[in-house]
Amino acid sequence: MGRVALPHMKRYKYADNLSTGSVAAGGTLDFLIPPSGGMILYAVLTEQSVGRLFMAGVVPGVILTLLFIGAIYIVVARHPGVGPPGERASRADRQGSLLRAAPIPGVVLLTIGGMYMRFFSPI
Repeated sequence: MGRVALPHMKRYKYADNLSTGSVAAGGTLDFLIPPSGGMILYAVLTEQSVGRLFMAGVVPGVILTLLFIGAIYIVVARHPGVGPPGERASRADRQGSLLRAAPIPGVVLLTIGGMYMRFFSPI
């Protein structure tokens, strides 16, 4: 994640402490938000239910994501120079991006919902 995000953040003149901090904090979400390879490995090693671990990771992952967004918002609001705004995208560009990204949450919802509704098992 750092190899992809950090060069772009540096190019857009984000402060080093904001960019490295947000990448490091976001890395902790990798283990919580399903589908997580680390969580599957943990479930296999400890003989726990993968589906239950996935369901247990969703709420804390969403809460942490919202808290991270809030923390970054506060830092940038207090010190605008650490995260300069980019060019504003047009409405058509934003809608196109949202449409292209729609399958990602769909796959996650299908995976978690299917396990929760017992249509299929995690293993």
